[in-house]
Amino acid sequence: MGTWTAHSLFTFGGVLNTAQSPAEIWQCGVRIAATGQGGALADPDAFLDYAAQPMHDWFNAGGTQMAFPTTARLNWLKVGQIGTNGKYSDTAAHVHDYGSGAAGFGSPAVPDFLAVAVSWKTALAIRKHQYATHGRVYFPMYNASSASGSARIDPAFPGPIRQTALNLLNIIDGAPQNSIPVVASGHAGELHPITGVRVGDVFDVQRRRKDALKETYIEASFP
Repeated sequence: MGTWTAHSLFTFGGVLNTAQSPAEIWQCGVRIAATGQGGALADPDAFLDYAAQPMHDWFNAGGTQMAFPTTARLNWLKVGQIGTNGKYSDTAAHVHDYGSGAAGFGSPAVPDFLAVAVSWKTALAIRKHQYATHGRVYFPMYNASSASGSARIDPAFPGPIRQTALNLLNIIDGAPQNSIPVVASGHAGELHPITGVRVGDVFDVQRRRKDALKETYIEASFP
């Protein structure tokens, strides 16, 4: 059985597309350590109090970062305290609820179950049999258009998406309690600070975000 280094799991999510009924949901997460060597946040609720407004503004922002779609919502933030067994070590709920949610800023362009993958890099090269060298989240950026109708993202978007990812890490890194975004593994407690981001140019399909909407069929008799 593997072991973890104690840390906190910061998750955030909400409604994927308010234009659909029933609506799908989305969630992303970043692991946080109190120091570069690990340790959970001393006060998760204080972290959420700090992060609530910056995360609202991050989700709603345009400018040099990539905006999220207008039909997506950021509805909540959570912090879970992860113990050495990989399970929640704190039974208390640490949640910030935005109610109706923060809306995105950009116009939808492709189906909402298409996502953009953002990879977290560490100081370690990605090698076989090494753990916690990299991580990944799938932002609900279905407002990134495709390049000439292909599976590739238009070249105008990866740069601003990269800035969106950096802005998220800056919110975490700028928090009280010396919070540090990390990649962690339950193999043997490996934990490494995030040192960079990487964004590709191909859409990812998230089948978990294509679950609530039920298909309507039409039929025809033959011959």
